[in-house]
Amino acid sequence: MKRLAILGALLALAGCRDSVPATAPDAHRPLGSAAEFPERKGESKPEAEAAGFGTMSSGLSTVALGTPGGPTPEDLAQALVGAGITVSGVSYSGAAQAAGTFAGGDGIIGFESGVVLGSGSVASVRGPNQLDGVTGVNGTPGDGPLTTLTGRTTYDASVLSFTFVPDDDRVYVEYVFTSDEYNEYVNSSFDDAFAFFVNGTNCATAPGGARVSVNSINAGNPLGSGGSNPHLYRNNDLSDGGGAIDTEMDGLTVVMVCEAAVNPGVPNTMRLSIADASDRILDSNVFIKAGSFSTTPPPQVNQPPVAAAGADRVVECAGHSGTAVALDGSASHDPDGKLVSYEWFEGGSQVAAGATPTVTLGTGAHTLVLVVTDDSGATDADSVAVDVVDTVAPALTVDATPASLWPPDHGLRAVQVSVVSTDACDPAPVVAATVVSSEADDARGVGDGETTGDMQVTRPDGTVLTSSNAAPAVPFRPGVDRLELRAERSGTAAPRVYTITVTATDGAGNSTTRSTTVVVAHDQRKP
Repeated sequence: MKRLAILGALLALAGCRDSVPATAPDAHRPLGSAAEFPERKGESKPEAEAAGFGTMSSGLSTVALGTPGGPTPEDLAQALVGAGITVSGVSYSGAAQAAGTFAGGDGIIGFESGVVLGSGSVASVRGPNQLDGVTGVNGTPGDGPLTTLTGRTTYDASVLSFTFVPDDDRVYVEYVFTSDEYNEYVNSSFDDAFAFFVNGTNCATAPGGARVSVNSINAGNPLGSGGSNPHLYRNNDLSDGGGAIDTEMDGLTVVMVCEAAVNPGVPNTMRLSIADASDRILDSNVFIKAGSFSTTPPPQVNQPPVAAAGADRVVECAGHSGTAVALDGSASHDPDGKLVSYEWFEGGSQVAAGATPTVTLGTGAHTLVLVVTDDSGATDADSVAVDVVDTVAPALTVDATPASLWPPDHGLRAVQVSVVSTDACDPAPVVAATVVSSEADDARGVGDGETTGDMQVTRPDGTVLTSSNAAPAVPFRPGVDRLELRAERSGTAAPRVYTITVTATDGAGNSTTRSTTVVVAHDQRKP
C-alpha cells in the first residue's frame, strides 16, 4: 500500500483531474494486476488545443483519417513506401482519429514526416507537454495478435495492414515509439502493445529480442525500479525533469529500425498495430518515417550493438593467489557496423579488455559486466556470473614420535605430533586434534596403575588439560601445545593404544581427517 500511496501523490502533483470514471467500463481494473494501481487517471487534451489552436505551439502537425481532405488508409501505406517496395490490399481497423499523417517532426521525433498510429487521438501528440497522462478513449476493440503477443487484454487498437512485394530478401522501416505511460508505469502491467508483424513475426524489438515497449526501453520508474536499454530512451516526463521535447508524449525512443527477412518477388504481409494494454487510459503512439519502408537499409540510423557476456558458470578454484578464468564475449555483435571495444567490469572497476580476456578471480561469487561499443559510439552491456568454488579437501599427513612408550613405569612421556596440511586454495587450513585412549583413566587398585590423568596437554600460557574417566578425549593443537601420554597399561593381554586424530579444514569448509597411534605394549618386547 505504500507503493500506491507514493504513486497517488505523484499523480496528484502532476495535476491529474479529468479521470476516466471508476465505474466506466474498462476504466481501471480489466485485469487483476490493474487493481494494483487504483490511482491511474487520464487527462483529455481539449480538442481546440489538440488541433493546433489556443496555447499549442508545437512544430508537429497531424492530419487524421476521415478529416476533410485528409488521408485514406491507402495514402498512409503509400506514404511509407520507399525503394524496392510495392503495396496493395490496404486495410485499416480502429478509430479514424487514431491514425493519420504528421509533419514537422525534425528535432522532435527524429524525422520530418510520416505516418502516426495511436491508441487515442493522433492530434494529442502535439506539444508542448502540458499533461502528465493524456488519454483518448476511443471505445474500439483491441487486437487479437497484440493480445497474444503481450498476454494482456488490449483496447482501442489501431491497425494498418497491407500486402507488399519486395525486390530483395530483407526490408527495413524506421520508427519512434512514444507513450504517456512513461515513467510512472515502467515495469508494470500497463505496458501498451505495439508491433510490426512482417509475415506474422514482430520485427519491432529491443536488444535481446523483447518487443519495443515502455517496459523494454526506459530509464527506470520514479518509485525506484531500474532502467532497461536507457540509451534508447528520451525522457519528456513532466514529473521527472522532462518536458523539453516539443510533444505531449512523456517519453520516446530514439529512432529505431525494424529489419525483417522476406520473400523477394512475391507477396508478403505487413501489419502495423498499436493498442492500450490492461486498460484504456494513457495513450501510446508510433511514428513511422515517410518513405522508410524499403529494401535498402537506412545508413543514417545506427543500430546499437548487442553485448553477450557468455553463460553463467561455476569454476573450481586453482590456487591461493586466484583462479584464471577465461571470459568470452565473442558472441557480441553490431547489426550494422563493427565493435571497436570490449570492456569488462566488476564492482564498477574495469578488470579486463578484449573479446576473450583471462582474469584472475578469488574464491566466491563474481558478476562481471561486459560493455561493448560500436563504431558509432553506441554501447550495450551484458553480465555473466562466475562462481569460483573450492570443493577439494586439504591433503593431510600425521605422524607421532615416539610411536611406542616403554617401559610402562606410569610416567608421562612427551609425544611430538607432526602434521603436514596443504590445500590448493587455502594457504593455511585450520588444524584441530584430539587424543583418546583404549583404556580408561584409573584410580589406585583398579588395575592399570595408581595414577589418573593419563593424557595431558599443556598450552603455551601454562593452562593444563588432563583426561579423566568423565572426559576421556583431550583436544590439543599440534605444533603449539605440549602433549604427554602416560606409559602404563592394564594387566590384560592387549596393549594400551592412544589414538591421535587430526582434522584439517579449509576456508570453504572442506575437511580431511587422519589418525595415528602411540602404543604401550603388554610385555617387555617392544612392538
